[in-house]
Amino acid sequence: MSVIAGLPIGVRIAAALGLAGSAWCSGACLSCSFIAGASLTDPLPPAAAAHASRMWQNVYNRGGRMIPPAAITSSLAFAYASVFTLKTSSPSPSLLAEAAIHRVRKLFGISSALMISVIPFWLIIVLPTVNAITAKAKALQARDEQGKASVLDDETLELIKKWNWLNGVKGIIALAVTSVGVSAILF
Repeated sequence: MSVIAGLPIGVRIAAALGLAGSAWCSGACLSCSFIAGASLTDPLPPAAAAHASRMWQNVYNRGGRMIPPAAITSSLAFAYASVFTLKTSSPSPSLLAEAAIHRVRKLFGISSALMISVIPFWLIIVLPTVNAITAKAKALQARDEQGKASVLDDETLELIKKWNWLNGVKGIIALAVTSVGVSAILF
């Protein structure tokens, strides 16, 4: 029997919330990168970079409003589960052996730390690429407003490809969080 079955309902709810949040974040990041983002860099027929960068901004802005709060909520839920797993007094020592409780607590703590790590990863690693694409989009938009024809800008498309990859890494981190959380519950 899993250790989690003997834990208080609050810990089990927090674990479920952490799992759902990390799985959702993973799916959202990977979908943005490998479905929406990839379609912008390899459209048929090729689109102007100004259009690709504006469409990218739309995808990025939508994800930016939803993914960070979900990641923070997931991390906090795992942190809660970790703290209150330790504070659980064992109703049945045979079910909740001390070593098993510490293992589950540690796995929930790892899940919390990994999930919140996507925020500094975004700030340090991803944000410079985001800023570069945003600057390109603004420059291309200004060019369009002046009546100058937009040209296919390979640099913009390369920046979007780089963002796709970096955002995919965020999705993989969230998937790793889900895997660690599932292992805490099942084993």
